[in-house]
Amino acid sequence: MAIHRGISLYSYQQSYYLGQLDLEGCVAAAAATGAKGIELIPEQMPVGRFPDPTPDHIAWWKDLMAKYNVVPTCMDSFIDFKLYASRRRNLTLQEQVKMMERDL
Repeated sequence: MAIHRGISLYSYQQSYYLGQLDLEGCVAAAAATGAKGIELIPEQMPVGRFPDPTPDHIAWWKDLMAKYNVVPTCMDSFIDFKLYASRRRNLTLQEQVKMMERDL
């Protein structure tokens, strides 16, 4: 098995947030480097609605991967234990586990 280049879409976060690239633009830019693998960070660049993309959103993502001849190799996930900072409490361990189960 050969080693191939992969790129995290985190590399394009500034262009994404500034509106210079949409999600497809980020994938296209990554593919243009010769990368074959794509790391998605769905909390920052969601495919449809995060955390619940519709079947149409998932189909769009798969079509996007095929269009640019890349494959999803990783999905980054975070446990934001200070999600309720305004309530002055951290997430409980059970809440953190549920969040990770959701993402998996």
